[in-house]
Amino acid sequence: MGTDDKSRYYQDISAAFLRRRGAPFILSGRELHVLAAWEKQGIPLSAVKEGIENAFQALQKKAAPGRRAVSLLYCDPFVQRTFGQVRERRAGSRKPAGGRESKRGTMLRTVRDFLDALPAEWSFLRQAYERALRMIEAGADHEDDLERLEVEIEEALAAHCPAEEWDDAQRELGPADAGQDEAMIALVRRLALKNLREKHKIPYVSYPYY
Repeated sequence: MGTDDKSRYYQDISAAFLRRRGAPFILSGRELHVLAAWEKQGIPLSAVKEGIENAFQALQKKAAPGRRAVSLLYCDPFVQRTFGQVRERRAGSRKPAGGRESKRGTMLRTVRDFLDALPAEWSFLRQAYERALRMIEAGADHEDDLERLEVEIEEALAAHCPAEEWDDAQRELGPADAGQDEAMIALVRRLALKNLREKHKIPYVSYPYY
């Protein structure tokens, strides 16, 4: 995302959220960290806006008098859920056979290359990626199985993620005491694993990522 696109992304989300929330008419530092995390995840503007709207609708159903103003941190689980639904809709839509085969070919090459060069420190991932490779090679519709395997890989990475990765993600998103917030913990986890995969070129194994 270029500088101008990134600026528009921030401005559009901020404007949409503040119109919906009302006062205070400024985002806090923690809210800006949440917004930055969405941008890093590549969550489309439309998915963010839909997630924010869903958050406010859910709040209206259970809001009590005197409830504190909603923050973007509160909206994060709704945005993540919406993003997942968008990916599922994309994956479930009919695509030209050539496009699907092109993705499958890219996945095959990427997973094979990863397995061929798998360092000892990531050996705990070998079994999962060998299973993924067999599914992709089969050419059958294993999309749901690959999605479940993606979750399994994320869990394995979380269990082996170096402490410094968690610390870096925590510093990037907010002060240490923010880690006691359930939503912030989830946000730190997503960012730490995303950074870990980018740093060590650990590939995804489901079609929506290709």
